[in-house]
Amino acid sequence: MTKQEFDRGMAQDIKALTGGTIGYREYQQRAYARNREFWLPVLMRHRQAGDWDAFTHCALDCPEVMADAFEFFDEVPDAMKYDFAVAAYTHHGDSVPAVRKAVRRAHRWGRPKLPKELEVAREITVYRAGEEPMGKAKYRLSWTTDVSVARFFLDTYGGRHANHLYTGKIRPRHIIAYTNAREEKEIIQYGHVYDITSIN
Repeated sequence: MTKQEFDRGMAQDIKALTGGTIGYREYQQRAYARNREFWLPVLMRHRQAGDWDAFTHCALDCPEVMADAFEFFDEVPDAMKYDFAVAAYTHHGDSVPAVRKAVRRAHRWGRPKLPKELEVAREITVYRAGEEPMGKAKYRLSWTTDVSVARFFLDTYGGRHANHLYTGKIRPRHIIAYTNAREEKEIIQYGHVYDITSIN
């Protein structure tokens, strides 16, 4: 698909959407398919050329090819694996099983940069708004050190993706990654939160 064909198709879909001949859901499905059709060959060219910087940037910029990119995660140079896995997860990869798998293994290739107060703590109190039962909460990747962030997710997604508010403890050495890029004070971990209780 050329750039002109891509632009023409998107313009036609937008016209169909605004003219009322297709609904928003169908428009989203068409846009997803069109983006994937356009960007997947680009992603594969970067892989074949061994241009892993371009490959990872393409995957991060285009969520439609994220799952495709992580089929080749093992080929990505080890020095890039940690940053790629964590960035993919925090960008838009939490619904992609291969991304979650890569994040669970990310400690093999890198360590998180923690704020000083977390780095020196013996244990850290964390919170999570989730739909899972308490017994499975420790296997969920995303937690936060800020209870107000967890409450926001519970209030926003309650009844759909978040029915429980949990708190627990984690030791700094078990943290896979930490990010505050979205001002969520997010801790990424797998299987190491303990003393979990519900605070609903």
